[in-house]
Amino acid sequence: MKMCESRNPRNQRLKPASVLVYNKTMGGVDDVDRRIKPYKSNRKTRKWYRKVAFYGLDLCIFNAYTLYKMVPKNHKVKYKDFILELIREIMETYPLERPNVGRKSQTIPISRKIGQHFAMKQKKTNGKNKYTNCFMCSRAGVRKVTAFTCEKCNKPLCIEGKENCFKRFHLLAKLPKVSKLAKSY
Repeated sequence: MKMCESRNPRNQRLKPASVLVYNKTMGGVDDVDRRIKPYKSNRKTRKWYRKVAFYGLDLCIFNAYTLYKMVPKNHKVKYKDFILELIREIMETYPLERPNVGRKSQTIPISRKIGQHFAMKQKKTNGKNKYTNCFMCSRAGVRKVTAFTCEKCNKPLCIEGKENCFKRFHLLAKLPKVSKLAKSY
């Protein structure tokens, strides 16, 4: 045991030699911890290896900062500014692609609204409704009569019930990959 050297005359206590050596040579590790602490990247977690990984990341960033400061023109850069610049560069290089969350839009895209087709009732000369077989249903092997036809396509298509052939026919006809399906109906 040796007597410690202190500026305070009341603090002259005996301390182990290892404590005296540590107090005399400390600085590197404590300085790193002191600088890293306000800007730690660790999160609350029960997994010890995550804490170790985040601490290792913090040390790597601090080491990069130390090397960055060795360049004469960068010697006045603060650690906080270095971290913010690092984050900004990472975000510019690898931007986040956020997934679309929520329900899909129910609106029809503008590209499909252009040249839109309209359903109209077929009329006989006496003013009564004219019924013909639905174009899509007859291709599928189902007999279903309808009074509606498309103005532009001049195809009879049913618009009532679960199977809305009018909507299905025009959506399939406008999609490039599925257009063959619309023709096969």
